[in-house]
Amino acid sequence: MSLFAETVAPTAAPMLGVLIFMLGGLAGAIFYLPFKRVKAWAWESYWLVYAVFGLVIVPWALALTMSPNVFSVLKAAPPRELGFCFLCGMMWGVGGLTWGLMIRYLGVGLGLAIGCGLCSAAGTLIPPVIKGQFMQLVYNNAGEYNAAGLVSLAGVAVSLVGIIFVGGAGMSKEKELPEEEKKKAVAEYNFKLGLLVAIFSGLMSAGMSFGLQGGATVEALACPQFTSSQFDELKLPEFASYLRKGKPDSVPGFVYAELDAKTKDLLSKGGSKKGDSAKTLDLLTAELNRIAQAADLYRVERFVDVGLSDAEKKVALAKHDGNATARLNRLLLEKAFPQFIKVKSPQLAVLDEQITSLTWRGMSVLVVVLLGGFVVNGTWCLFLNVKNRTTGDYVKSATPVAANIIFAGLAGAIWCSQFICFKTGEPAMGKLDYIGWSVLMASSILFSTMLGIFLGEWRNTSGRTRLLLTLGLLFLVASAAISAYSGYLK
Repeated sequence: MSLFAETVAPTAAPMLGVLIFMLGGLAGAIFYLPFKRVKAWAWESYWLVYAVFGLVIVPWALALTMSPNVFSVLKAAPPRELGFCFLCGMMWGVGGLTWGLMIRYLGVGLGLAIGCGLCSAAGTLIPPVIKGQFMQLVYNNAGEYNAAGLVSLAGVAVSLVGIIFVGGAGMSKEKELPEEEKKKAVAEYNFKLGLLVAIFSGLMSAGMSFGLQGGATVEALACPQFTSSQFDELKLPEFASYLRKGKPDSVPGFVYAELDAKTKDLLSKGGSKKGDSAKTLDLLTAELNRIAQAADLYRVERFVDVGLSDAEKKVALAKHDGNATARLNRLLLEKAFPQFIKVKSPQLAVLDEQITSLTWRGMSVLVVVLLGGFVVNGTWCLFLNVKNRTTGDYVKSATPVAANIIFAGLAGAIWCSQFICFKTGEPAMGKLDYIGWSVLMASSILFSTMLGIFLGEWRNTSGRTRLLLTLGLLFLVASAAISAYSGYLK
């Protein structure tokens, strides 16, 4: 039996990743519907139940089920990285508090279009800039244009154009409908106030993207498999040369000897030919994972070469089970190739724990980010319960308490699903995982706009407004198709 729950394929499956992201977008578009079945409760009461289920119960239940080493991973993870993810969750929490207000004032279709649009732009473009990876989307390591990266950026741009058209349709609708017609579809419609809320909420909500993409070391601890995004593609030629020059009894030499013929052939070219770099990186990733899984790299004579501490040597000599072997081998590869491997495990942790699969490795990050969001949401809702004297909502016999808890909890579970899809879809995207946020938000806008049409929010609007709306929907569909095509090019 394989030591891993699943192996790393030589190439990613970006079309599958895009489909998973779109399913998440659907969840993000419909999560608000169960709230319509909540009766005679104040906003803060049903929002607190939603937060408890969506930010705590559901993600933790899934993490404990699919990520058996979650507690050990969080204990061993760098405090600074955990703190960053938690604070980003709090940032999202502030934006999330106003998300419901945005929908109350603008409606599902227009509200999510503007809010998700701003969230999409900030959440997609800012992380690569912060990580210093933006130019790698434009050029490969041979200095040539990166076709897959450029097409993926084009997909982001097309999604933003679609968002602009949908927003323009909303503005056109606001101008032509009388006040009573607007309020038939959205009872508290207020475009100016709703727009201000949407801008603030959209930008703050991008914190979710920052946090979910900011826990690379946590994910590396949860699952000792490498992914191509954890390597510096620009240093591939340098790394290939280093491997070939390694002594036969050294870690680099041993790794090179274990590589298959196809990977050696591509490495010998050093990624100099167009298209070789990405192909070599994917194959090399799979080969390093295979070697870490199958080989006994941590022999005593290699300890000095890679600088294991005394404590690590002791563990290495004492542990010979599959999990320990995989983790120790990964640690040695990290120490042997520090310039090439960008994401490193901080210590020899969770050796005796089961390994989380590649698909679910992001659950340890998700629970931390959502916990930060819960602190903000839960605190604010409890404050409003006390301030507005609505704490009795949870036990009021005159209201359907059980039904309200079920529907508010269902809204939370559906809402959480979009980010579960985001994290489980990332591994399928390879180095294009950064576009997941754009696809998720564009899909959420697409489905929410279609839902708005179904709910009658665009009834009695002019042909011009409907044309703008149609163009917006077409651009959003096209953006998803372009994102999938960029994965095909890769």
